[in-house]
Amino acid sequence: MGGPGGGTTTDPQLRLSWDRSLRRLAAPERCAPRLVLDRAGLHEALREGRAPLRLLLPVLDELLTPLAEDTGLVVAVTDPDGVLLHVRGAAATRRRAEDMGFVAGADWSEEAVGTNAPGTALVLRRTVTVHREQHFYPEAHPWSCTAAPLLHPVTGELLGAVDLTGGDAAAAPAARALIGAAVRAARAELALALRADPAGPAAPGTPAPRPAADTVRSPELPPGTRPAATPGPVPSGGSGRAPAEPAPVATGRRTGTRATAPPTTSGRTPAGAAGPGQDPGDRAPSAGTRATVTALRVLGGHPPALVAGEQEHELTERHAEILLALARTPGGLSTAELSERLWDGRAQEATVRAEVLRLRRLLAPLGLGIASRPYRLTAPLDSDAGQVLGLLERGAHRRALRAYPGPLLPRSEAPWVVALRHRLAGLLREAVLTDGSAEAVRQYLALPEAADDAEAWALLLRLLPARSPARARAVLELERLGA
Repeated sequence: MGGPGGGTTTDPQLRLSWDRSLRRLAAPERCAPRLVLDRAGLHEALREGRAPLRLLLPVLDELLTPLAEDTGLVVAVTDPDGVLLHVRGAAATRRRAEDMGFVAGADWSEEAVGTNAPGTALVLRRTVTVHREQHFYPEAHPWSCTAAPLLHPVTGELLGAVDLTGGDAAAAPAARALIGAAVRAARAELALALRADPAGPAAPGTPAPRPAADTVRSPELPPGTRPAATPGPVPSGGSGRAPAEPAPVATGRRTGTRATAPPTTSGRTPAGAAGPGQDPGDRAPSAGTRATVTALRVLGGHPPALVAGEQEHELTERHAEILLALARTPGGLSTAELSERLWDGRAQEATVRAEVLRLRRLLAPLGLGIASRPYRLTAPLDSDAGQVLGLLERGAHRRALRAYPGPLLPRSEAPWVVALRHRLAGLLREAVLTDGSAEAVRQYLALPEAADDAEAWALLLRLLPARSPARARAVLELERLGA
């Protein structure tokens, strides 16, 4: 690889990218990102129903943006041509990125600015990390970035790329793992939408299909509405936010012109071993053996369980994940879809089938079955998470807050569960902070996950009467948080 970046990488693909960049752009000093879409163009590019990419953005936002905000990174999504359509993340980092033309509407294709993570990922159709001087564009030398292509789950068509940009953390192995998990979750989301309406997302000018009941997207927000935020740091997921309006196009000095299972407790039925007898397969259990299951408990710090009358039947975390996924998807899930949602796509079909078989045997005495092709529950199953989501959708945020004992399956690392967890927490937070009283905000702050929410403590301080003794606690918490 010639030029200033010649000795900075042993990746042959980056060397080839530099060669392409030199042939096309002659010299690094001659390139710059051009602003090719104004605000109206961005709205048109992201308008509902115009492209499958529109269906991917909420999942990417939920999984990546809160973490980016907490770690000083920027998240960007491009179209297939390398134009940045969606830029989110830490405000201070975004402002600095604007100075090098990294703004919504700018062309960051390899053709425009040479070797860079999103542009080169689009060319190679694989995950790419570019560290500092490995960038062709000189203004990008202080920056590192990792990007991965977004491919259509059915056709393999290139839909765009998702990128993390910032300091050295953006080039760390953890960044590649996070980008990979986010892309897999987004493709699973699109696959479900295509299954509901195979022509919908890909047909230009047609309305986007109504999402399946298990989707992890936040509800559509009207233009200008602030998306839900996440309480506290997010280690591996997102916040339940849906994309709001595209970020304003900056007019900086360049962009204007270029731009393992829990122990069984007393009085509860263990749920790990398969029971004796014939595998029920697709058949519902006989009425004589049924013990009515009323709900699936997956919220808070207690082990997950099926509730049947006054009994609780503890579940392994994996069985709870499978049941929750099926309960939120009445139409069912294929083996591949379950693997994608719960195992990051790494589980073989035999592994998934074995887990479902064990779960079927567990459910047989409880009057609940799992049918096949696709896997689906033979009777509806409500969950405490679903109840809270329903209350939030009806605007009953105080009832939702009372019904919410804590995070959804907090030890789960399954991508779909992580996204749903943060969607639920984010929607609850946004509802309380937007419409709640001082008492509702105090109740929210009593949740362990909200203890470090400086914005909520500041709001409580504003809502409390001047002589309220609770003000002292709010002031102390804000001082502790440095806010």
